Amino acid sequence: MNGGLATFGGSHIQYVDYDRSLFSSYMGTSDMPASDMVVGMGDMIERVVNLKGELVGKRNGESETAVGAHYGNTGKHYCLLNHLII
Repeated sequence: MNGGLATFGGSHIQYVDYDRSLFSSYMGTSDMPASDMVVGMGDMIERVVNLKGELVGKRNGESETAVGAHYGNTGKHYCLLNHLII
């Protein structure tokens, strides 16, 4: 996500794109494997921003992440460090 700047573990929303004619054959009498009809797949979410509107990036691992922290500007103990004015 975010051009490789952010990664998330856990569940992901993904898509699978099928060739329609092969899908029709597969659902009929075909003995082909389902993988033959897949023409593309990927993550639905490509861009993630935090509560401040910044692209989410990696934590710096040393101290609070000044820009791009997940869930706003949070510290290592997930405490909100700055008040958000929206």
